[in-house]
Amino acid sequence: MALEADNRAASLTVNGTVVNSSMAFPATGAWTTWRLVSNTIPAQTGRNIVRLTALNSGGLANIDYFEITGEPQYKLTVVASGGTVSMSPTNDFHYFDPATVVTLTAVPRTGGVFVAWSGALSGSVNPSTVVMNTNKTVTATFSNSVPSVLYVSPSGNDANSGTIDAPLYSLGLAVSTIEAGGIIYMRGGTYSYGATVRIDRPGTSNSPISVLAYPGEKPVLDYSSWQPANETIRSGARGIHITTNAQHWLLKGLEICYAPDNGIKSEGGYITFDQCIFHHNGDSGLQIGLNKDTFSTNPKPDNWAAYNIALNCDSYRNADPATSYENADGFACKLYAGKGNRFYGCRAWENCDDGWDCYQTEHPIVIENCWTWHNGDPSMWGFSSFNGDGNGFKLGGDNTYCP
Repeated sequence: MALEADNRAASLTVNGTVVNSSMAFPATGAWTTWRLVSNTIPAQTGRNIVRLTALNSGGLANIDYFEITGEPQYKLTVVASGGTVSMSPTNDFHYFDPATVVTLTAVPRTGGVFVAWSGALSGSVNPSTVVMNTNKTVTATFSNSVPSVLYVSPSGNDANSGTIDAPLYSLGLAVSTIEAGGIIYMRGGTYSYGATVRIDRPGTSNSPISVLAYPGEKPVLDYSSWQPANETIRSGARGIHITTNAQHWLLKGLEICYAPDNGIKSEGGYITFDQCIFHHNGDSGLQIGLNKDTFSTNPKPDNWAAYNIALNCDSYRNADPATSYENADGFACKLYAGKGNRFYGCRAWENCDDGWDCYQTEHPIVIENCWTWHNGDPSMWGFSSFNGDGNGFKLGGDNTYCP
């Protein structure tokens, strides 16, 4: 190269891979002064694309020619889904000198098993070796041993395998085990739970995770035996807590009652509640939203407490004695809920506060073909008075603009 008086650094990319993020081209001081700059690159047999990209406003150095010396290498491409593959020897670019023997070891993720090699390898020997005498592609196939369908029953046992004949008892265990696209069937009967079921796993739009009442049966999640030691614990003692990490879940045909706090609190995204019943919980039956602390200290992604749908759900007789019967609503979409939340064909009645509470919301909420009656009525509880507001539909966002 020949150039005048400044350093024209550049990034060096070979076949789409950056091999030197800042390759120096030092000043030579004069157009008639030449300098050779070298770098080791993973060049493969056949066509290679070498690209220099200037890193400063002065542009590239004046490049007069490229010279490539040495023997071309062969590239090994590995494809793996459901696990990983380690190489020995290895390098950052998976280029190897001719005749190099590379050992491949398939490592399944937890709960999976390695099945077989395909492509430039075959069979199921693991580890296995491949000789690099041309560019090669190897695919490792894994099988997920976690069942795509799990069963939970009031007569189940958490030592069981989760089949229909050997069901689990804890919904929380099934939730922590199921993979994206899986289904959890809850058999009919009463589950006496004493701790929050935490849903913290993401499904996908193409592979949602479902918790379904077994066809023709009615599962009841009863938390009446759960007596938190103090108000601080009680205020977070939800029946089911769907976290911001949870996406694309369907809960259908469940009855949740007597939870010390919310029946269900959803902070997740793309969650569907279908034909669920919430009653006699210590706060709102179904609450969608975050909280003031989360709102003030963290950015809010669009999928937090967003795009939840309640279809044909009932919520009644939820009451919060710790606040003089003020907070418990039938349905609450409040305290900084996200975008796209909707209610269709739902009913709320005889809750100590409101049928629907949309306090401190920033985004429009759809409430369509829904009914509510006799909320905030102390006569329903045998009291002369209490602090429940008694709104059917409490709308508005606390002076917050809704775009």
